[in-house]
Amino acid sequence: MFFDICTIIEKMRLTVLTFFFLISLNLLAQEPVVKKELSAQRINETLVIDGILEESFWAEAQGASGFIQNRPNPGTEATEKSVVKILYDDEFLYVGAEMYDSNPDSILHQLSARDNLENSDMFGLWISSFKDGINAFEFMVTPD
Repeated sequence: MFFDICTIIEKMRLTVLTFFFLISLNLLAQEPVVKKELSAQRINETLVIDGILEESFWAEAQGASGFIQNRPNPGTEATEKSVVKILYDDEFLYVGAEMYDSNPDSILHQLSARDNLENSDMFGLWISSFKDGINAFEFMVTPD
């Protein structure tokens, strides 16, 4: 009887060690997070807020692309192209985002209550003014 209990305990110990070994391999296999940087471009002209990025300084601004998904598949490459540009002046920060869609008829735009984004495409921007990785100001828009 004593031998059977020792054998069971040894098998359990090996199972637990194997489990933790496999988890550690999975953690090591993950790609490191690549941080992207985008410099905001200063403007001295009046910007018209109309959703149309036709002013010359939008074309001249550096753009960020190659984003990853947050939903529905966190961490995977975005399925469609998006380009984000940031401008600023003495008073405001301007964010221009162009989101392309190969099938625009399928853009999700279900109307929902405030702060409840339900079944809709969205664009979000988080500004971490404290650079602590915890706190941020969040701004989100949907197609409607």
